[in-house]
Amino acid sequence: MTGSSRHTEWLSLVEVSGAFLAVPVLEKAFPQGLDVVETPKRQRLRAAYEEWRDAVDEGDPLLDELHREWIRLVFTEILEYDGESLKTDTDTAASYTMSSPERTESFFPDWVVVSPSDAKPRMFVSLQPPGTDLERVRKDDRWPASLRERMTGLCRLHGVRLGLITDGERWMLVNAPSGATSGDASWYARLWFQEPLTLKAFQSLLGVRRCFGPADDTLDALLERSLEHHEEITNTLGEQVRRAVEVLVQCL
Repeated sequence: MTGSSRHTEWLSLVEVSGAFLAVPVLEKAFPQGLDVVETPKRQRLRAAYEEWRDAVDEGDPLLDELHREWIRLVFTEILEYDGESLKTDTDTAASYTMSSPERTESFFPDWVVVSPSDAKPRMFVSLQPPGTDLERVRKDDRWPASLRERMTGLCRLHGVRLGLITDGERWMLVNAPSGATSGDASWYARLWFQEPLTLKAFQSLLGVRRCFGPADDTLDALLERSLEHHEEITNTLGEQVRRAVEVLVQCL
């Protein structure tokens, strides 16, 4: 299977809305294909997922603790963030806050991925209870904005392009470029084991090496080039349509 078709395949298995990654950009970024998830890691991940899933289904009294540890395992084992790059303390997270227009509610991340070199935030992370709808406005909420909308606003307010919202099952990556249309893509943990290609894509794109690698190879850079690629296609199609109309008018 070609690199193009492999990227097309995994993109078809995640939920994408709005601006995201273009296949030509992915082909150039991963000429040898997506990163391989080592078998021991995949086995530990599956065991942890099944334990977490059982705790959710059975209403385990220790669910809150298991839920947090499940998400932490994904970040440390699969994405390979450590204590220097993944800040989970409340003080760091609460320093990045957004208030509702009426200032009756506020939203801030639970964790923050920061650059070890300058401590600048690179990605905000929001942990939600299992089963939380990330796209629907909660009933009787005094701030009529979904979690996705809040994360987009938070990212733009603080000049951070990436945000990740998860309830443990769904992992929504929010892309909030400055001055351009936002987008998001969602991976589902259950599919990581049914469709391993989605796990490879998740690790390859959100992992620590992609976050802090060479500037031109970061996920931010790939998203920016994808945006330029889509704009170029749009402009080309617009020019083709204009010329077709001119020809039609001349014929008439």
